[in-house]
Amino acid sequence: MSTLLANINAYYAHTTASTNVSASDRFAASNFGKERFVKLLDQLHNSLRIDLSMYRVQELQSPPRASQVVKDCVKACLNSTYEYIFNNCHELYSRDHRLHCPFQAKKGEVPPEEQGPSIKNLDFWSKLITLIVSIIEEDKNSYTPCLNQFPQELNVGKISAEVMWNLFAQDMKYAMEEHDKHRLCKSADYMNLHFKVKWLYNEYVAELPTFKDRVPEYPAWFEPFVIQWLDENEEVSRDFLHGALERDKKDGFQQTSEHALFSCSVVDVFSQLNQSFEIIKKLECPDPQIVGHYMRRFAKTISNVLLQYADIISKDFASYCSKEKEKVPCILMNNTQQLRVQLEKMFEAMGGKEVRQGPGRVTATPVSPQGPEFVPDEFWLTCSLGPQQLDAEASDILKELQVKLNNVLDELSRVFATSFQPHIDECVKQMGDILSQVKGTGNVPASACSSVAQDADNVLQPIMDLLDSK
Repeated sequence: MSTLLANINAYYAHTTASTNVSASDRFAASNFGKERFVKLLDQLHNSLRIDLSMYRVQELQSPPRASQVVKDCVKACLNSTYEYIFNNCHELYSRDHRLHCPFQAKKGEVPPEEQGPSIKNLDFWSKLITLIVSIIEEDKNSYTPCLNQFPQELNVGKISAEVMWNLFAQDMKYAMEEHDKHRLCKSADYMNLHFKVKWLYNEYVAELPTFKDRVPEYPAWFEPFVIQWLDENEEVSRDFLHGALERDKKDGFQQTSEHALFSCSVVDVFSQLNQSFEIIKKLECPDPQIVGHYMRRFAKTISNVLLQYADIISKDFASYCSKEKEKVPCILMNNTQQLRVQLEKMFEAMGGKEVRQGPGRVTATPVSPQGPEFVPDEFWLTCSLGPQQLDAEASDILKELQVKLNNVLDELSRVFATSFQPHIDECVKQMGDILSQVKGTGNVPASACSSVAQDADNVLQPIMDLLDSK
């Protein structure tokens, strides 16, 4: 109102270049009218009296510090700014990006009903984050140096980050609750938005005094969608497993190298699992309880995938136990052992504390064609702790999986050893036949010792040939 009056006064207070008519005459000749002007003056006068009386009362009780007044003004401006960019997000984002990416202007305009938050996509929130960052950066770099009269009490950049985050967090929480009811977007899109929100929080909010010593809320907004991604990821891992085994089978389960006694399917399966785990790890979830939920779900994925691998190997294992394919069953047993070795490494990476290997467990040393190496019951594997200790339930799942894989390996070893039985029986029969042909009674003279030694070698030859072939 005061601005309006000032403009009116400025207009009528000076004669114009084109006429010498006085200001009062021009005012009287206008359609505004003297009475309306006087009425506006009275309203302004009354308004000022009310404001001044309220300030006097406030001053008598506890007048605010100048820094607090400025801070309240800054917060009021930020509230208005957030409301403005929220309501005009698409227009502001598009205008800014047209300056940097002119080709974007050629695309069709987005209908007004699709320019705000939608359960069909997440574009709005990515654009809003971009605008919020630009506001915080402007406040930090432009306004903080200007409003520096209260360096210990007022930092516009930090206030901007706090106010913007609080308003954004409220809207984002409700939006994700609505998305959780419908699930119309891809889980990958939710994961990408999760990473953007995490970056915004870590970059501008995490070190603010209000938030520094408390667990942030944003991981809880995205927990349902991360679990959804983990569910879908298990299906992807299962499909990848079948593909890896088919390729390995076509290649005849060849060793990956001269010194590695296992084939490539084990490497491929764990490459997929490790990639999935890296994504979960990069979320850097600061809420231990939610991390526990993720680890439990991922532990189930590991268990289901590795047990399926072992099951497929076990079903076809007996068909490979023949003289023509003696090397293949050894590689398959080594594959099963390598699953256990890689599982131990993943257990450690996930924050596992310790795994007890049961009696007669196989060591991390690959199984050679001569058979696995066993260790005493006292053997313990101790893993270094990561930033967070693995959830107890997830740990139990992986420990149980280790035992199940060991039982699978024991069964494969039994089947492999049983496949030798007919050959062993044949060799023993040959030894008996040769032994029956050996002649001699009582004491053997020294001159005949060489002949007896040769006969002994001949008797043992069939069984030695069998052992040498293994």
